[in-house]
Amino acid sequence: MGRGTSQHYSFQMFALTLLLLALGCTSPTNTIKTPTGVEISPASTTVAIRSTNTLSLLEIFSDGSRVAVTATQWTSANTGIVTVSNGVVTGIATGTALITATYNTFSATETVTVVNNTLSSTGDPWYGGVLKFDDEFNGSTINTANWTYDLGGGGWGNSELETYTTANASIQTVPDGNSNASCLVITAQKDAQGNWTSSRLLTKGLQSFTYGKVEARMKLPYGNGMWPAFWMLGSNLDTVGWPACGETDIMEMIGGSGTSTSSGSPLSDSKVYGTIHWLNYSNKAYPDASYQPEQYTLSTGIFADAFHTFGVIWTASSITYYVDGIQTGSVTPDATTGTTFQQPFFLILNLAVGGTWPGNPTSATISPQTLAVDWVRVYQ
Repeated sequence: MGRGTSQHYSFQMFALTLLLLALGCTSPTNTIKTPTGVEISPASTTVAIRSTNTLSLLEIFSDGSRVAVTATQWTSANTGIVTVSNGVVTGIATGTALITATYNTFSATETVTVVNNTLSSTGDPWYGGVLKFDDEFNGSTINTANWTYDLGGGGWGNSELETYTTANASIQTVPDGNSNASCLVITAQKDAQGNWTSSRLLTKGLQSFTYGKVEARMKLPYGNGMWPAFWMLGSNLDTVGWPACGETDIMEMIGGSGTSTSSGSPLSDSKVYGTIHWLNYSNKAYPDASYQPEQYTLSTGIFADAFHTFGVIWTASSITYYVDGIQTGSVTPDATTGTTFQQPFFLILNLAVGGTWPGNPTSATISPQTLAVDWVRVYQ
């Protein structure tokens, strides 16, 4: 009995030893994680005008885990609403824009919403403000509560070639990056006899403003003789005349290449100007006093390639120019301007052809040419 117990015990120990050896020789199972996609964090983002938020990109693995990665590319589908650089989004104007982040073969999208901001405690008038006027040109026709027309020809004081009509302005869909934008489109067109027609729209008698941020998102025409403009005149124009009413040219371009045969000015499809005009009381022979604080040139391409936002910040003491949110110039009107720039102004959008500044179209100028306006906004 005792010997049998001893043999049984020895067998148990031998079996246990074999089991331990077997376990010791077994390799642990390795779980391999594979990447399945990426996502933007946070899942939704709201940013105020001229404010920023930071987005991050996470790589997703097959086991559900996530690891932060550096995106190879960030893009915004509408840079007039929000811009993005290395994951930092900046609000430009109210609305929504789709942000895309790319990493390796994966990409993720997120809609960023931009909202109005209130004036900052320092009184910076560009810091959001309240939207006082907004035409997005999303209807089927031009809003006659906002816009009327200047009609006819005669050179418009600048020896321009075009005759302004209502027929050359309409609401159209215009390519905008990977999507389309509903726009006011002003078309300059030459007929079989060589005569040009175009359109000039203005808010005179309908909408006027004193101070604020005034801006428009536009795609410009190109070629010699093209003179698109976004500008303002004093609402007392009919009473005191020009230039006593004052003029603020938010954006002008004299397109083409070479030099204007009329003014000697250099021509370019990638350069815009900003200017103010007022009455020079001391020189009756030449009453137009002017100052041109802005000359901005694109680093690559031309203004016909894509939409750009042009605007001014207008206060009682200064007018500051911006292109795509970048300050490009500023002017402090001196005492000779009096109260010219401290009164209501109305808005103007037009596409002139030829004239004393740009010179006339050449044989290389293509007809038709268009000025596309995605939106016009005024904040106060």
